[in-house]
Amino acid sequence: MAHEVNDAHAQAHRDAEHALRIHALSERGMEHERDVAANNLTEVAEAFGMTAEAVVKRTNELWPGNDLTDHGRKVHGSEERLKIEASSFQKRASIYRDLEESFFSTPK
Repeated sequence: MAHEVNDAHAQAHRDAEHALRIHALSERGMEHERDVAANNLTEVAEAFGMTAEAVVKRTNELWPGNDLTDHGRKVHGSEERLKIEASSFQKRASIYRDLEESFFSTPK
């Protein structure tokens, strides 16, 4: 049973990667390549009973960042780290403001 689940997961992942490759080609390929890729993506999507846009959206939901290049992944990772650091700084600033407020409001 576990083997079947792993096989199904692997197949779903391959299908998703295939759809994303076709989608990328439909956006970045040469003119003729874009047309052929768009038609292929539509055919793949119809096989799953979905639109091309729905397949791409669903694939990106299941495997976020799969449509990024290696450089894009690095940039995205850096952005996430910066967001975490900014959140940490905001928390510290809030603590300092609270401490400062309580210090200056204490009677001397």
